[in-house]
Amino acid sequence: MPPIRTTKKNQVALSAFFKNVNKDQAIAAMVKASPEQAALSRQVVDLAVHKESVAPVSTQTTSSPSSGPNPAQDSIVVRPKKRLPRPISSGIKVAHFNSSKSEWDGQFHHLIGTSTRTISFGYAFVLTDSHIDGIYRLGNGRAFQKLANFVFERSDVSYAAHNECNLSDAAIIRIAKASPNLKKLTLQSCTVGDEALRTLFQYCPDLTSIEVTTSGNNAINGEALDALRDRPQWCPNLKKIILGCHVGKSFMKSLRELGKAREKLIITLVERRQVKKWGDWELETSQESYRKGRKLPWDWNLPKYNEPHPGSIRDD
Repeated sequence: MPPIRTTKKNQVALSAFFKNVNKDQAIAAMVKASPEQAALSRQVVDLAVHKESVAPVSTQTTSSPSSGPNPAQDSIVVRPKKRLPRPISSGIKVAHFNSSKSEWDGQFHHLIGTSTRTISFGYAFVLTDSHIDGIYRLGNGRAFQKLANFVFERSDVSYAAHNECNLSDAAIIRIAKASPNLKKLTLQSCTVGDEALRTLFQYCPDLTSIEVTTSGNNAINGEALDALRDRPQWCPNLKKIILGCHVGKSFMKSLRELGKAREKLIITLVERRQVKKWGDWELETSQESYRKGRKLPWDWNLPKYNEPHPGSIRDD
């Protein structure tokens, strides 16, 4: 049987060692200060403890069904930062860029300038609206004012191809309105609508050749061709229009009527197909041309074999 624990003799309770005192007096004794200063210290301690115990309140305002609209909050509109034009240099006469990865960033503003007449893009370039925006910011559009040729040709469709034209109608309209001296525009593998084509006819009076073709059917229904037919003052020196293949009857009607109105104008419809050859992809091109509203023979642009070449004529 375990021993029974009994109270020791002369045992004093723990409460005998403590004394009930005022909190302010206890703090005053600790800091050896007067009771008034101890009360001030007590308030500071209580305030700190209160801040830690209170949960943080979210600063985001939430709208409730009962609360009405806040005019001050609704009037605040966050606007994107305005991009300032870049300084423009004289540049070079012919600015050609083969690659959009290695030959554009940090270089184009040194090559394109007030003396640039031709801007062209090569086999490894992906042309987008951001490139047009970059050119336009050179002197706030001054790089386009004397531009005569703007050329994008698609030549690479292989597995490792990096060659596309992804311009929107808005970007093409921007080019047209900023380039009053444009003579040649070539945009292969680019989907262009009637509005963009009409704007080119209207704002580029010196155009002599224009090509906007796609890899399939074009997005032009003939309205731009009708506008050009009804306005002989637009592009009076235009000699060649190259468009993507189209099978619509209304488009073909507009094409033939435009050819009749402008007898010197040759309109060519081009179809480009991707064909797999020798383990990779290549482009095949077929085309048909119209003049005076009639289809031309397939060899109309080939040299006649029964006519002597100017270089072969000699005096005996």
